[in-house]
Amino acid sequence: MQAVMVILGKSQEWGEIRKTIADKAFLKMLKDQVKCEEGVWSVPSEAVIKKVEKFTRQDFFKPEIMMKKSLIAAKMAAWVCAIENYAKIQREIEPKKAKLADAERKLDTCRKKVEETNKMLKEGEETLEFINQG
Repeated sequence: MQAVMVILGKSQEWGEIRKTIADKAFLKMLKDQVKCEEGVWSVPSEAVIKKVEKFTRQDFFKPEIMMKKSLIAAKMAAWVCAIENYAKIQREIEPKKAKLADAERKLDTCRKKVEETNKMLKEGEETLEFINQG
């Protein structure tokens, strides 16, 4: 549960953990950790993920091992691992998305230039045809 609290940005003290679990909005808090706003996905910061890794690197933190002790603990561990993996993947993908967006802007610019050139070529061909007919 401490790893969950790290992701939520809350104290890892037992009293705060109990209060958070009892909160009616607890599931919403979990769902809101990764959300899309205006096409940008939010993920926990690199600092948060580094803190979470202190938990996820431990052998006992695997959901299948925790399942032997507690179904809920196993589900929370699975959620923490999923958030951690998602954040790492997003950090890997973001620079690629930026490069793609830049390439698409350049492609649009090139397409516009090609259209302008084709238009000029067509006008030139029409002028040449007119001259040749005359």
